[in-house]
Amino acid sequence: MSTESKGRDLFIVDNSVFGWTGLRYLDEWTGIAKAFDIATGYFEIGALLALDGKWQALEKIRILMGAEMTHRTRKALLDAVRSRGVFVCYALPALDREAGEFTEEAGTTRWYLCELDRDTVLEEPSDIVASIRSKPDTPRKCTTEEKTLVEIRAKVEKHIKNTYLKRVDAPVGVKPALRCWMELNE
Repeated sequence: MSTESKGRDLFIVDNSVFGWTGLRYLDEWTGIAKAFDIATGYFEIGALLALDGKWQALEKIRILMGAEMTHRTRKALLDAVRSRGVFVCYALPALDREAGEFTEEAGTTRWYLCELDRDTVLEEPSDIVASIRSKPDTPRKCTTEEKTLVEIRAKVEKHIKNTYLKRVDAPVGVKPALRCWMELNE
């Protein structure tokens, strides 16, 4: 049996050993590793905060954690997975070859998520699904100001113009049609 390292060695760090804490280990390895896979019974967000500027260089961090955590950690994790934004559906026109013009009937329908916190427009369903998942009894409410909603609509339409409409070589004046929207908030 080979004892040669394969680059996937398992390290167990026990904070009870004086001077060799999880934080120290992570600090040293952020400059060497490409990713971290961490399993812990108790997770405190302070370790990541203490490593700010270092852990961002990693390609991926996966953390399997137990249910015990501080209130600060729980709040940070919940805030990170909650998205504020607007989920919109647009009818996108396409060239009707028989009529020789762009029509909604020849086109498709596409969903977009405009994230307010990150100032981005997402269009891949796999990137959107976690943000819009809800239960039937989730209360629906509108809290975003009308001015902000108008700005979001303009932003998404500009995104559609610069991506989809350019890709299909739509003539000037062809526009997407907003079909519905849903606000994402806490």
